Amino acid sequence: MKTEKFPFVFFFLLFILCGCSNDDGPTADNDALSEEQEQNLLLGDWTAISIGVIYDDDTEDSANDPCGTFQSIRFLNDGTWQSDNYILDNETCNFTGMWSGTYLEMENENFPDANYELVISQDEGAEDLVRYPEITFDGADTMKVQYLWTGLGDIAYTFTLYERN
Repeated sequence: MKTEKFPFVFFFLLFILCGCSNDDGPTADNDALSEEQEQNLLLGDWTAISIGVIYDDDTEDSANDPCGTFQSIRFLNDGTWQSDNYILDNETCNFTGMWSGTYLEMENENFPDANYELVISQDEGAEDLVRYPEITFDGADTMKVQYLWTGLGDIAYTFTLYERN
């Protein structure tokens, strides 16, 4: 008789445990953040993982960003961004300063390869710098920031890959 009750009791307990909900579910604030991030994958903290170039013939070269563990960028909900900038000098990553500014998703016929406008705030009295990158995502945790190359040579674009923190 005991062996016949065991499957019934086991499945009954399993049913009760699976059917009960807990109060640890998402709050209204968490739901809003999730929906917001779905609408704008850009928001959040990102760390550089590699840098590279895309040539005119669509071939690509990339390498790990030697200062990537330090190089970060944060996009905030209020349309502002901040970035810690480092430059490699004799195998040492030196902090060159923090940049900040505003960002705006955009379409502009003068910049057909760009989908964002990044304004880099300058010191008082200096004119702000404006950049027009194309920002794309590979899933929710990898971001590619790509700029049209206007220098010499057969490089079409430069890019940095970022990983979400």
